[in-house]
Amino acid sequence: MSVVQSIDDKLILESPGNRREIFVGDLPLLIGREPSCAIPLNDTLVSRNHARIERREGGVAITDLGSANGTCVNGSKITESLLLDGDMVSIGETTLTYRKGKERETGTRDVQASVEVEEAVEEIQRSIVLPAMGRGGGRRQDAMFSILFNVGKAVSAAATLSEMIEKAMGLVFSAIDAERGIALFIEGSSGQLMPKCVRHRHREKVAPEEIKVSSTIVRKVLADKVAVITSDAKRDERFSEGLSIRQMNIRSALCVPLWEEGEIFGIVYLDNLADSHRFTNDDMVLLTAIGNLIAIRLRHERLNEKLQRETALRTNLARYHSPDVVELLVSRWQTGDIALEEREVTVLFVDIAESTRLAEQLSPADFAALLNGFFDLSVAAIFANGGHVNKFIGDCVMAIFNAPLDVEAHAQKAIRSAMEIVAGVRRRAAVAGERVPYGVHIGINTGRALVGNIGTESRKEYTVIGDVVNTAARLSKLDRTNEAVVSEATLQSAGGDVRAERMGDIQLKGKEQALAVYRIC
Repeated sequence: MSVVQSIDDKLILESPGNRREIFVGDLPLLIGREPSCAIPLNDTLVSRNHARIERREGGVAITDLGSANGTCVNGSKITESLLLDGDMVSIGETTLTYRKGKERETGTRDVQASVEVEEAVEEIQRSIVLPAMGRGGGRRQDAMFSILFNVGKAVSAAATLSEMIEKAMGLVFSAIDAERGIALFIEGSSGQLMPKCVRHRHREKVAPEEIKVSSTIVRKVLADKVAVITSDAKRDERFSEGLSIRQMNIRSALCVPLWEEGEIFGIVYLDNLADSHRFTNDDMVLLTAIGNLIAIRLRHERLNEKLQRETALRTNLARYHSPDVVELLVSRWQTGDIALEEREVTVLFVDIAESTRLAEQLSPADFAALLNGFFDLSVAAIFANGGHVNKFIGDCVMAIFNAPLDVEAHAQKAIRSAMEIVAGVRRRAAVAGERVPYGVHIGINTGRALVGNIGTESRKEYTVIGDVVNTAARLSKLDRTNEAVVSEATLQSAGGDVRAERMGDIQLKGKEQALAVYRIC
């Protein structure tokens, strides 16, 4: 049974000093004060494991997990409730607004794919079968239509690709007198053909390597995207240079491409080693039509896989980037356009002052809750000013301004983010519920850097490298609690509207020359 699922479902989280979007591709999602929750909330009104969001048959639902202060949907306390687009979930001081994405049928038995397959059968009849057999095909034509509908149903109903190709090849062997057959799918960027199903009329089990597919025939099918049939392969002039055909003693062969909308997914190959049967034109027409049906299913599988990868990518990116940057990175990921480039950026480092002492005073769970609150506050300020979070390093946040998106007055906005973080920390320290007040260290620097995807082929991440990063990190270590320490380059880039006090020329660790350093007033 297929499941109705929305692509790009999201929750818009709003709490004091914080607003962010959370994509809900990975369900269920646990909400609570416990740091291990998918959506941790640093709020004394929130229970450790407060509520859970999960998919149900009717859509996305939220369930209260016996919380002390309850969960409300649109102002009404609930035990569990299906969420509709625009519903507002209230948990403590946090509001989560549910936004539904585009609906489509998901799962391997895709209803939309099934409909398209059945429509494709009719189209294949018109475009392939009728032109090849003519209007007077009579019983032959009716029998072929019946076979195609059976294949179409099998292809659309199969739970997995393995089940699909096994059923399809079984129907091929019931309709076409072939001794051996193999289906090969193209996998990976190399375009290598990999065996997915092997059949032998007289043997129940056969290894893929036992069927040596003629490379001469395969090259022609893949290059020209046309079926190839030969009733006497050894004497066929088209393959006079095909040593593999003669060596394998192939008498009759039939090979069709699996292709749909210009994209080729693989081939189906049949042959006979004996003279008892030679493939006919009807065989070629039927196998070509079946190949089209298989290709439609393969195309839908790839589209579903792509959507799942995009959903997972959005979920991961949303943890570090503002929504507009997420959209940019997703679009560039789709086109592969995240090349390295050199540009001017402003880099901000912020960490918790005396974090080691705090970790000793608090339990691991309470310290993690403190960290999450600090991260929420910092990320909200950075996003609000057009920056993006490059990474979390222990109790430190590293942010970049002016990459990957252009940010006007990026140095000024980085400073503004710093001041908003300091104000938020002081505000929390004044709240009676904050058991252990804490301060922050902030360092900001501006300069040229190399930005883009950096890493191995298997794992890359968008980041920034250069001395501008190292200097910003060193500035954050100058032990100025609840103050933003900036370089002269940042101050000059920010312009005259920023009030700053010169701290002098300071020798930073690892730097040969002293650097003019300022604190923001």
